[in-house]
Amino acid sequence: MKDNNLIQEITKNTRASLFVICILTCLVYANTFVNGFVLQDKSFIVDWPLIKDLNNLFQFFGPNNQPEAETGIYSPLKTLFCAFNYHFFKENPLGYHAIALLVHLVGVIFVFRICLLLSVNNLAAFLSGLIFALHPVNSEAITFLTASIDSSGVVFLFISFYFFIKDGGIKDRILSVVFAFLAVFTNELTITLALLFMLHEIYFRRERGIKKLFLRVAPFFLIAGIYILSKYLVLGSAARGGYLLGSFYLTIIVLIKAFAKYIILLLFPFNLAVNHSLSPGIYSADWKYFDRYAFLSQSILESQVIASILIIFVLFYYSARLARKNKIISFSIYFFFVSLLPALNIISSECYFAERYLYLANLGFSLAFGVVAASLLLNNQIVKERRRYIAYIVFILFCFYAFRSVLRNSDWQNELTLARAEQRAYPENPQANKNLGAVFLVTGMTGEARRYLEKSISLKPSAEAYYFLSQANYELKNPQSEMELLKKALSLDPLFSEAHYNLATALMNLGEKEEAREHLSRAISLFLSEGKYDAAQVAQQLFDKFLNIP
Repeated sequence: MKDNNLIQEITKNTRASLFVICILTCLVYANTFVNGFVLQDKSFIVDWPLIKDLNNLFQFFGPNNQPEAETGIYSPLKTLFCAFNYHFFKENPLGYHAIALLVHLVGVIFVFRICLLLSVNNLAAFLSGLIFALHPVNSEAITFLTASIDSSGVVFLFISFYFFIKDGGIKDRILSVVFAFLAVFTNELTITLALLFMLHEIYFRRERGIKKLFLRVAPFFLIAGIYILSKYLVLGSAARGGYLLGSFYLTIIVLIKAFAKYIILLLFPFNLAVNHSLSPGIYSADWKYFDRYAFLSQSILESQVIASILIIFVLFYYSARLARKNKIISFSIYFFFVSLLPALNIISSECYFAERYLYLANLGFSLAFGVVAASLLLNNQIVKERRRYIAYIVFILFCFYAFRSVLRNSDWQNELTLARAEQRAYPENPQANKNLGAVFLVTGMTGEARRYLEKSISLKPSAEAYYFLSQANYELKNPQSEMELLKKALSLDPLFSEAHYNLATALMNLGEKEEAREHLSRAISLFLSEGKYDAAQVAQQLFDKFLNIP
């Protein structure tokens, strides 16, 4: 039997192919079951009163359906799914990780089915499904539990897209519309689904005519419109936050860099992190840590921006050239670009780059990879020896992706392992150093905490870094230094309620009563305005007791 026939024999049974892919996926993600809650998992699961009572169902669709730190997002079904998870698993992370893996498995199955429908090639579908299943850039979308709920919205889109292109009759059309609705109201980044579906029609069903094309995609544009209107009516705005320092132009330059980084990260998933460095002094989240000069001095003519534009242009040009010769590759490239549009902050948001945003775009990458790899492996014009080498390369690539995913999953084990991984990926990122110092402080490693907090301050002074460093000095019984550091924190952020409270207690210990009263009063006022009523009550009790001191 010829080599290509042997390969086809291995993958011709779609159920067997799916079984192999699912088993390998489970093996790669098995180490996530020991992981705990990290980052926003605390606010979305542990400390979110709204989801702890299913009687709050109607509030899930109201204006306060997200935790305080996540204002500006309208994803009512995400809140509902968080509530269901909490109802069954409470604060046991094992159950959440099991659901996250199940969501990913369903996504993998439908990515395989979509690729099989589009390529009509079992081997291409197998390779596409496997690379999507194992790609390490997906780890954040699965292992980060809060993000895994967002990923369920993307999986709903995959299901909707599958039934849309399958088009077996009225039942498939209804299912496609239903899952599209679930997708958009679970994860707002799926709002481009109508454009993705229209892209498919333009590439593969253009002969049916423009009128029929628009009739087929009209329900999905309607769903997107309903979502935008619902968000506007409930929250009063379709955007979340403003542009960086109020500049659309400078924000777009950041996003050009981010777009190119998405492409590079899919091809070379080495330096994985939650908060990436997009360029020196500019990061993927939390503009407070940006180097202001580096941000303001950006230009469309700087080398990184030109290189980024060149990468994007080459892909667009190549895709246009392939539009007739190889529709699937061309479609895959445009699918990648369109799926990332909501993540590009054209409508302003507060996160400028995130690996989890690639979960949808990865379908385009995986489809292109599977089709190209299969065409090379099955090409009789390529001598057997070369095809064998190609097979070895593909096998090594899958082994690398699987191994890298396992390593990345282990980064998410707890706050300390994640903070270490972040600082290791970007040692000159002030926020990464601050976060690692803060975690060391919580774990009682005061010396290590001071080291990273001082480095964070040397890179970019911040109120939070000074605040945590003051706590380290409190642990070392150094109230004078604690007071000085807290004053520096407040000079950078006068509305830092916890810093006012800690400074008041430090001043009390130093006998500075009048100044302590002033900061304690300010802390109470800020706690109340922030809705931190328990903290305000504790501060008020201390204030009442303090006033009685002669």
